[in-house]
Amino acid sequence: MIAFCFEKDEAFGGWGLRYCPFRTEREARRVFDAWQEELSRWKGPGRLSVAGSVRRARWRGVRMKQSGRGIGMWIRRGSIDKWWGDGNETWVGDPCERVLSW
Repeated sequence: MIAFCFEKDEAFGGWGLRYCPFRTEREARRVFDAWQEELSRWKGPGRLSVAGSVRRARWRGVRMKQSGRGIGMWIRRGSIDKWWGDGNETWVGDPCERVLSW
């Protein structure tokens, strides 16, 4: 669902892409580490690779890269139709009846 926060012109090859600049490389490394830790809590251990000053981490559906004072985040764009009607169980008992009216 996080991919819905990306603009349609920020999607490339099925991935939503965002760049995040920071004031210093040290700050970018700190944030990369914090995001990697958080993503690992959500998605389980990811794969981390380091080549010189470039760090990459990836999970299924999420990629993150830090180089210099910038971080790039790629998130696989989901398709709402893949889960919206995910079997008949989704809508059994009209689960949204109470949220449709204010």
